[in-house]
Amino acid sequence: MNPNQYNRYYNQAVSDYTAEEALLKEQKEEKREVISQKTHKLRDRIEKWCEINGYDNMDNDVERKNDDGTIYYSRTDWEMVDDLCGLLINDEQWWPHPNQFKKMNELWKRYK
Repeated sequence: MNPNQYNRYYNQAVSDYTAEEALLKEQKEEKREVISQKTHKLRDRIEKWCEINGYDNMDNDVERKNDDGTIYYSRTDWEMVDDLCGLLINDEQWWPHPNQFKKMNELWKRYK
């Protein structure tokens, strides 16, 4: 193979790979934006539900209890969704786990 042919082939392959990589990155950013928008909508939906039904009626995502049965730590559904919003905005490497998507779908149905 002629050195000029090799350089021409090599440069073409590198540029194609970069274009493909850029396309994948753009698609991932678009998906991330859609997920971020839907997460914000869920947070707003929970807030509206709580305004009508009362904030005390909101469920907890996590509860930790002592041996006595008293709750020493809890995180509400709104706090969980707000944490997801923050992670989507601030950490580009973080991606929600499939179980979190299932949980968000359940919350969407719960807070009509």
